[in-house]
Amino acid sequence: MYDIRANPLKNRLNIILTGRIDAGELKLASQLIVEEAKLLKPDFACIIDFTELMPGPIEPRQLMLGLMHMLDELGMSRVVSVVRDLAAQEALSLVEKGEAELGAEDPWDNALSLQGAEKILDRVGKPMGEGEVDFTKRKSVLIIDDELSLITVLSAMMKRAGFIVYTAINGSKGIEKARLYTPDIIICDIMMPDPNGFKVQENLKQNPITASIPLIFLTARTAKADLVYALRSGADDYITKPFDRGELLARVENVLRRLK
Repeated sequence: MYDIRANPLKNRLNIILTGRIDAGELKLASQLIVEEAKLLKPDFACIIDFTELMPGPIEPRQLMLGLMHMLDELGMSRVVSVVRDLAAQEALSLVEKGEAELGAEDPWDNALSLQGAEKILDRVGKPMGEGEVDFTKRKSVLIIDDELSLITVLSAMMKRAGFIVYTAINGSKGIEKARLYTPDIIICDIMMPDPNGFKVQENLKQNPITASIPLIFLTARTAKADLVYALRSGADDYITKPFDRGELLARVENVLRRLK
């Protein structure tokens, strides 16, 4: 069972999941989410309450990861999950101090109560108090990769580092979102269909709107020839998989510093 409702006044989407969700219900719920999201402005917030969700044909964790990726594709800027294990006050305190992000690599880690979630989301955009996080000054990143699990990991990592995150599941979507959002930096895979990363870079460099956006390739291609070609074509950095998260974040920050 599910209850999905948009709140245009607060630019927020509320999703309540209960019982067991099968493939048929998930398809209907996904269609309703898309329709309700149309009532909201870009960068809407979302609260997902799955306190009464039970294991079924689709495991709760898999269901949540899929929903969060779809919501991100629709333009969601932040999500709070309400879970049964409530370390609510501690989590709320960490977020308010700027020591934790609203998103998490694993949605089960979002241990906020509904009251805590509402309090945080209501605060975003209001005058800043001492020690609060200014969401309006955050840098934005577009992640382009055809591997859903990697997008999930990178999104969580960059959100925790304070970035606004946009994602695209293939090259054509990446080009489209780069033009739409003009992010501060792009992290892009190479081995993708529709088109590959090199073609994405070429397309972006030819468009005045996106030509100046720095781009870092994150790829499994380790040949020196690929690295040289990428850098000569205008890439700002080249990182091979598997990668170290700390190094990736340091390289992103370094590119942004250079281009100030």
